[in-house]
Amino acid sequence: MKISRPVGWTLGAFWSGSSTGTPTKPTSASAESLEPAVRPKATLAGPTKLVAKRPFDLDRPDRFRHVCPALHLTSDGWRCRLSASAVRPYWGRAFLVYLLVELSIYTVGATAWFASFRLRGFAQVTWLDCVIPGRQDQLNHARAAHFRQRAQHAMDQRDFRTATLALSSGYSACLSCWEDGVTLARLYEQTGHYAASEDIFQILLTHTPAVRATVALAQHDALLLSQRYTSLIDLSWREIAGTDSAAAAWIVPLVLATAAENTSTHAPSNPGRLRQLPLGARTLLILAAPPPEMSAAELRARALAARLDSPGESQLRWRLLLQRSDRQAALSADLQDQDSLGVFETALARWAAIALETAADQVAMLWEELIPVQPSSLQVERLSATALLTNRHVPLASLRLGISPTDKSSVAALWVLASFQGQENLADQLLGDLGYDPEEPFRGFPAGKLRERLKIIAMLLPIPRQVHYALIPIGPRDHAPRRPAYLNR
Repeated sequence: MKISRPVGWTLGAFWSGSSTGTPTKPTSASAESLEPAVRPKATLAGPTKLVAKRPFDLDRPDRFRHVCPALHLTSDGWRCRLSASAVRPYWGRAFLVYLLVELSIYTVGATAWFASFRLRGFAQVTWLDCVIPGRQDQLNHARAAHFRQRAQHAMDQRDFRTATLALSSGYSACLSCWEDGVTLARLYEQTGHYAASEDIFQILLTHTPAVRATVALAQHDALLLSQRYTSLIDLSWREIAGTDSAAAAWIVPLVLATAAENTSTHAPSNPGRLRQLPLGARTLLILAAPPPEMSAAELRARALAARLDSPGESQLRWRLLLQRSDRQAALSADLQDQDSLGVFETALARWAAIALETAADQVAMLWEELIPVQPSSLQVERLSATALLTNRHVPLASLRLGISPTDKSSVAALWVLASFQGQENLADQLLGDLGYDPEEPFRGFPAGKLRERLKIIAMLLPIPRQVHYALIPIGPRDHAPRRPAYLNR
């Protein structure tokens, strides 16, 4: 029977590195730096066996160079370091990585912003508007367009509160969208929020000088529609003093508002302002609010003696005389101004003066003779306004046949006249031409309530300015109107 060597001898020979087989005890240094090559391993199959394992090369520190390529032997031993002169930074690569990271973050944020717009229904906003910084103005306009559509839909449903909120949000999003600011100010005016309306108009007049004339005219229409004649007087004086080129256009609203207001509590801030007006305009203001001590004959003589500068002032003179029940003076003024008025306006003024003291059938006959075969839009507006002044029933069906259904302004003027005269069937047909159903608030109200309902109706229908002028109430001379204080200067 062959006897194997003792296990201890085998391990001792391996530890000591001896080839003689004599067991030796390893030194402390080698015991700390080396690991046994054979370890006992217990298994379930049998007794403990000895398994050989590859020794680690602890005496080769350079094996760590796959962790630190800069590992090298120095006088202090092995060190993982480099001198600054040996370092080559790749700044281009670093910047490219940084740029890609920032671009990715920006793109993700812009896409999330765009998604938030789309989820809220902003169909006009595009992805490029959110991504490109230079398209901020396009983004603001797209947001304003969304709120504008929402406001228009609310106005069609006559939900003016929602329309006001939508326009307010749209104008806040795009302050350069002055059209939205004008619409918002007019909506505030027509819903009774006068202070808010005046604030927005003042901001627009101050910060948008390029469209100042348009904004001032929009405020004029809003004040005219809400019948705030005191504010209209102040606006007219301000525009007359500030715009020499357009001063003549503001004389008409100034005179009509002065005649309608009939109060002495609205003198202009500068009393000498009245003396800066042409003599004809000053005469019209006196005719609008005569002093109590002036007799009717003196007033008539002064009105007819004035030399006016424009056809608009001539129209205004015969209208004031006519509405103050001085028909003969109105006819005289018409004959005096026929060269400046033209053929149509002269005939229209003569018809208006005759209609006050003529039978209804004769008035209708004269009306049909007055109507041109194909009247212009301005002629239709003047005809409708004059018919409102005379308050006489006239045949409008023939006039409707002469205008195009696409001329919305003329159709709206005829609708106001038909509603005022109680011609409901014709009014319904005219509403159909305008694209509206004959429902509230367009019908079912007395003619005497037309001015009150017109504040809401004018939000939906393009009613001409001449028609609004015709609806300004001017009392007869017998009512003894109170003269504004600034006319006494």
